[in-house]
Amino acid sequence: MRNEAVYVYYKVRAGGEDALLTRVSAMQAALRMNLQTVGLQTELARRRDDPSTWMEVYRAAPGATLPHDFEALLQQAVLQHGLEPLLDPALPRITEIFVGL
Repeated sequence: MRNEAVYVYYKVRAGGEDALLTRVSAMQAALRMNLQTVGLQTELARRRDDPSTWMEVYRAAPGATLPHDFEALLQQAVLQHGLEPLLDPALPRITEIFVGL
């Protein structure tokens, strides 16, 4: 079974860093709780050379797979936690999915 990882990157609107950190942290905690059956693992990082570019990472625990509708669940969580107003429209949320070899 190949392990999928979902990578989401975007730019933070200037001055929105603290609020976004709080909201993304709460969103990821809620997703982990809701997807306990797959052992959802989450990360949050920012670019070393551009702190306004952030990345969220989502993957299931080894041996498990993300639900087929994970992207829809993630989008719903983004709306519920009010992330969009804190994002820079120059680089909205971009989602990419990678599968281990």
